[in-house]
This record gives sequence, structure tokens and C-alpha cells, in this order.
Amino acid sequence: MSPKTKRRSRTLKPDLAPDHETRRLLVNSALTLFEKSGYPGTTVEEIVEVAGLTKGAFYHHFESKEEVLEIIHNDYVDSQISLCSQIIARTDNPTEQLRQVARETIIGLSNFRSHMSVYLQDRRFLTGSRRENVAARRKEVDRLFTGIIKRGIASGEFRDDIEAKLVAFGLIGMYAWVINWWRPGGPMTIDQVADQYIELILGGLSR
Repeated sequence: MSPKTKRRSRTLKPDLAPDHETRRLLVNSALTLFEKSGYPGTTVEEIVEVAGLTKGAFYHHFESKEEVLEIIHNDYVDSQISLCSQIIARTDNPTEQLRQVARETIIGLSNFRSHMSVYLQDRRFLTGSRRENVAARRKEVDRLFTGIIKRGIASGEFRDDIEAKLVAFGLIGMYAWVINWWRPGGPMTIDQVADQYIELILGGLSR
């Protein structure tokens, strides 16, 4: 490859980038804007402007702004499903499963902070099959958490006077709420937050 060709490849316009890169640019742009201005306060024009792309590129990859919102929700929820499934597969001890899921979920919030923020503030704008799709994924997360609690009760590791689904919902809500008060550079690291939550959770559930 000649030096001239190399220079051209380094200055490739976003519209000419590989499809997966273009899609990611658009999703990341929307994520930033949705978190800052909210879903209804963000236009497609603003998304493509921040991404350095065109409306033609946007509609080549997505049917609508709502599709991008669905993708943002699914990026986080799918990562959570994968995380829980992997932990459950590598250890059959409910206490250890709960410990690892709590730690990885809380620490992972530092990477998915924007996704969680958008989910909490904008999920109501999803409609029809998109709403159903996201709800189904959330139910799978609920099922995985509830399963851990049920197995802990059955094995005698956790108290038997608790309702597994109620506890699972409480844990999921507790983890999600971390994004509303924890800040990088604050008095506690995310690892310290995870450690204290784990002690609180296991102390309350253990027999």
C-alpha cells in the first residue's frame, strides 16, 4: 500500500466506515444525547450531527429513533443475562452465585451507567413489540435472580421465611439505584460499594 493510500484510509469518513462501526457510532451518539436531554428531547438530526454522519446513514441502519432506544436497553440487559448465566454455570453454590452476581453487577454499573440512566428515565417511550421485547429480557433477569434465591432456600443456606421473587426484585432495584448516588472519585470506590452491599445482602439472607 502506498503512503498516499495509507493517508486516505486513516481519514476515512464515518459514512464510509464498516457497517458495525457506523452503527456503534450512532448508538453511542444517541446514548449520550438520551442521557443528557432525554429520549423525547433528542432528534435524529442531533444524533447524526454528534456522530458525524448523515440522516441517510441513520435510516440505512435503523427504522427509527425508537429502535435505537431498544438497542440501548438490550445492550445492558443482555450483558446482565450473560453475566448471571456464566456465574450460575461455573458454581452450583447459591451463596457464591449471589456473591459473584452482586459484585459483578454493581461493578459493571460503572461501564453501563449511561445505559441504566436511559433505561430508568426513558423505557416508558418504548411501544408495541419493542416494549414487549425489553420486558421479556427483563423477566429473564428476574428469573435468574429468583432462581438463585430459591436454590439457596432449598439448600438451607438462606432463610426459609422469605419470598424469593420479592427478594430478587429488591436486589435488582438496589443495584440499579447505585447509579443515582455513586460517583467516580467519590468517598467510596465501586468495589467498596460492592463489598458493603454483599455483606448486607448475605447477612440478611443467611440462616
